[in-house]
Amino acid sequence: MSNFDKVNKADPHSRITREEFVSHYTDLGVAIPSDNYFSELVQNTWNIEEDKESTISVNEIKDIIKTLRYKLIQRAKNGQDESLLRKLFKDFDLNKSGFLTLDELQAMMIRLECPVHINYLAAVFSFIDQNKSGYIEFEEFANLIINDPFP
Repeated sequence: MSNFDKVNKADPHSRITREEFVSHYTDLGVAIPSDNYFSELVQNTWNIEEDKESTISVNEIKDIIKTLRYKLIQRAKNGQDESLLRKLFKDFDLNKSGFLTLDELQAMMIRLECPVHINYLAAVFSFIDQNKSGYIEFEEFANLIINDPFP
């Protein structure tokens, strides 16, 4: 990604801006049936290899989820009342869309004083987004608080 907006000296007309890249793959991504296939497509097209050292372990994600869940339970005052959980959810739904985005999850984790690296954040988001809609819906949020995923 650091090479965006740089002209290839061998072919000065081959320049692709970050905006062009994002626009193209945003449109294309809608038609791709799975995240893994999409990742493979981008990696193969651009000859990108995943950084093997950045692999996130299941235990690291479990630890983050446990901490997040603990902080949310504290914020909910150990309650499982739906109206209290909805109020808490709405407090983190910054754009009032009715669901949480990755950016809102990041803001939530900062507010709860458990910020994480963006690589971990995406994995945490994916774990909470059980139906893989691309958003964290209230039911998924409440389920995280009510039902311990790692008893």
